[in-house]
Amino acid sequence: MKHAVVKEVWAGIRRTIGTAQTTKAAATTDYLKLMLAQVPVTLTGLRDRSLLLLTFAGALRRSEIVA
Repeated sequence: MKHAVVKEVWAGIRRTIGTAQTTKAAATTDYLKLMLAQVPVTLTGLRDRSLLLLTFAGALRRSEIVA
């Protein structure tokens, strides 16, 4: 798709039809328990556990966690 006309046509198709959104399954408490069971019992593990729990409890997105 290096030709300018082809790029322009594809951009128009994407604008008109759109693209399919890829969705992921929501993390449930069962998944959270499995994730927490894998975290080691170390200082970094404690940090990771707290991040997982706070993120799940607050229903935060990745961008919200980083911010």
